[in-house]
Amino acid sequence: MLFGECDEKVHLRGNFTGETVEHVAQAQHQSGVQNILAGESAVQPVRRCLGRDDSSPTAIARAKRNAVAAGVQVDFQVADALALKGFEGRFDTVVDNSFYHLFNDDESVQVDYVQALHRATKPGARLYMFELSPRNVNGIQWTGVPADNFSRVLDAGGWRLDYQGDTTLQARFLPQTIAAMTAIGAGRQGDMIEGFQRLTQQLSVLEPLLEDHRVNLPAWSVVATRLD
Repeated sequence: MLFGECDEKVHLRGNFTGETVEHVAQAQHQSGVQNILAGESAVQPVRRCLGRDDSSPTAIARAKRNAVAAGVQVDFQVADALALKGFEGRFDTVVDNSFYHLFNDDESVQVDYVQALHRATKPGARLYMFELSPRNVNGIQWTGVPADNFSRVLDAGGWRLDYQGDTTLQARFLPQTIAAMTAIGAGRQGDMIEGFQRLTQQLSVLEPLLEDHRVNLPAWSVVATRLD
């Protein structure tokens, strides 16, 4: 996962592909907004990713290369997404790509998270979220965020829900990735783990038909505004 602004990134515990850096740079260029807090995570079968210390040097190196290519200076730091201490009132825009839904089995943690985002942002800040949904897209279905979750949690965290609609997230699943996901989910319990196991079964069936191992995952597109 990665959080930060265009000129200063905060690296959380998790894996980051670096692609969000490019998207944030484009948003900065198009909007003129300087302080953007961006978050992205890989799909991981864990209850709280922040309980792991899995900051991958390879992922960080790739993210730095992408940042250089996008013309963005990056300073990686370790931070807790449920606190974001030291970043109070700092950001104009938040982009959350597939992070919020990792707390799907504990709504109180989701509230803690959006409250932390509220503290880290300026009055009138905008929040953009792209999270897995429970829809079925081409045979792919995940235990995603329920439709009524966002309005309830965002309201409790000091945000106004402005838009919620359907979209997809493109992911790339190599055969070895599917095998690793199957091994991780084996023998574990819980709604999220069960959904994770169903996802790996679906991917195993579809993988031979995929072009470049890419698949579209069902997702929500959410926009919210910080209330003061």
